[in-house]
Amino acid sequence: TVFFPNGDGEEIFASTYREAWSDRFTVTNAGKQWIDIMNKHVDKGQGLAHVCDYLGITLDDAMAFGDTYNDIQMLEAVGHSYVVANAEEHMHAHARFMAPSNNERGVAQVIDAVLATHGVHI
Repeated sequence: TVFFPNGDGEEIFASTYREAWSDRFTVTNAGKQWIDIMNKHVDKGQGLAHVCDYLGITLDDAMAFGDTYNDIQMLEAVGHSYVVANAEEHMHAHARFMAPSNNERGVAQVIDAVLATHGVHI
C-alpha cells in the first residue's frame, strides 16, 4: 500500500500506477490517499471467496461492506453487498444495499439488525 498524504492518490493512480504496474500486479485505488498493489489476480473478492470456502459457506450467503474502489470486486462477489452512505456516488452501482454512514457505525447497525432477525441481540 502506498500512502499519498496530499489526497492525490486517485490522480496519481490514473496517471502513473495503473498503466505502469497493472500488467504485472493487481493495482487499485483505495480512496484519495491510498493505492494498493497486490499479486496478480488478488483482490478482496478473491480473499473473501477463500474465507467462504474455508468456512463452508457460499458467496451468495456472505455479506460485505465497502466504500471505495478496492472494495468493488468484494461487493460484486457476495449476495449481500452494502456501500456505506458516505461512499462516493460511483460506488452505489457496485452494491445491492446501502448502510448508514461509517461515521454513524453503519456497518455495526446492519450487522446488529441482521443478528436481531435471528434472535441474537448484542
